[in-house]
Amino acid sequence: MQARKINKRFFVVTLGAVFLSLVCLLAFYGLFLKEGARQALAAAGSGAVAITVNGRGEVRAAPDYGRVRVGVATQSTSAREAQLANDRTVEAVIAAMKAQGIAKENIQTGEYSIWPEYN
Repeated sequence: MQARKINKRFFVVTLGAVFLSLVCLLAFYGLFLKEGARQALAAAGSGAVAITVNGRGEVRAAPDYGRVRVGVATQSTSAREAQLANDRTVEAVIAAMKAQGIAKENIQTGEYSIWPEYN
């Protein structure tokens, strides 16, 4: 039992000594750095250090992707006539897009609807 108390006391004293040594080492290191900083400022002449950074950038690139939504609406007395007129208009729009260099696989129909209107 006596040996256990001595070992515990030795451990506490050793741990305290290590902790105190670390604190002293850090304090000395901090003072050394502070003195080094003072010397560097004095060597600079003015006692102040400034860092100035200026910059400008510009990037130009041709667009490689675009999204355009186009709608075609037709009204007629019959659904068949409205559908045929719409088809002609859509074909003309697609032909104009192809004439501008847009590939067929990059053109798609996203929605199609037809409904009656009542007065």
